[in-house]
Amino acid sequence: MNTKKSISDNHKKKLETVLSVVLPVLVFIGMVAYLVFYLLNHSPLVLTNDSFYRQALVSSEQSVPLVTHDISGLYVYLLHIMLLVFGNTPFGGIVLQIALFFICLLLLYIGMQAYTSSIPAAVSMALFGFLAVYLQYVFSLTPELFFMTFCLLGFCFTGIIYRAIKRHKARLASRHVETNVDKDDKKDKEKEKQDKEEQEKEKPDKEKQEKEEQDKEKPDKEEQATPAPSEPLPNPLPVPKKKSRPTMDFGYQVKEADMKFDIEVKDGDDFDK
Repeated sequence: MNTKKSISDNHKKKLETVLSVVLPVLVFIGMVAYLVFYLLNHSPLVLTNDSFYRQALVSSEQSVPLVTHDISGLYVYLLHIMLLVFGNTPFGGIVLQIALFFICLLLLYIGMQAYTSSIPAAVSMALFGFLAVYLQYVFSLTPELFFMTFCLLGFCFTGIIYRAIKRHKARLASRHVETNVDKDDKKDKEKEKQDKEEQEKEKPDKEKQEKEEQDKEKPDKEEQATPAPSEPLPNPLPVPKKKSRPTMDFGYQVKEADMKFDIEVKDGDDFDK
C-alpha cells in the first residue's frame, strides 16, 4: 500500500510540474497572438487619453515637467525613457504597456501559485489576460497597469512569504513525526534487547533442568533395557495388541450391609436334618 501511495504521489507531483509550465506558456502564447491580431486590425493606433503621453514627449528641454509626485510621476518618467528609445510615437508607449501587462500576468501567476496551486493560478492569469476590462489599459497610455504592477508585486511577495511559512511548518511537522517514530523504534529495540537478555538468563536454567531430567531418565531406561535373570528377554518382533478382557456388571447393586454370608447357627439347631 505504501509503495502504491508513493507512486501515485510521484505521478501527481510530475503532473503538477508539467501543468505549472504548460498552462502559463499557453496563456502567454494566447495573449501574444491576441495582441498581434489587435495591433494588425487597429493600425494606426488612436489614443483615447493622451495627457500622460504629451507630458512624456521628448523635446528640446532636458527635463520632464513634474506634474505629480506619486506613482503617476514615475510613470511619466518611464514613458519618457521609452519615447527616447522609440521616438515620439505612441508605439513606444504601447510597448511599455504590453511589457507592464505581461509583468502583471507573471506576478499574478506566481502569487496565486504560492497561495493555491498551478491550475487556479493559470485560470486567474487567463481571466486577467483575456478580460476586456484589463485589455483596454494596454492600448491607453495611462498609469493603471503601472499601479497594478506594484499591487501585484506586493501580492506576489506575500504569497512567497506564505509559502515559505507553510513549508517551514510542514518540515517541523515531519521532523516531529520522525522524532516520534525514532522514539518508538528506540523503545522497541530496548524492549527486544531486554527480552533477549531475559531469554539468555533463562536459557542456562532450562538447559540445566533438561539435563537433570535426562540424567534421571537414563537409569530408568537402562533398568528397562536390561531385564532381570528370571524375566524373559524383550521381543524385538512386532506383537499384536493386547485385547481388553470383557467385564460384566449387574443391574442391581447389593448393599454392603447385606454382603454377609456367614450365618451364625445356634446350639441344638438341626437345620441340616
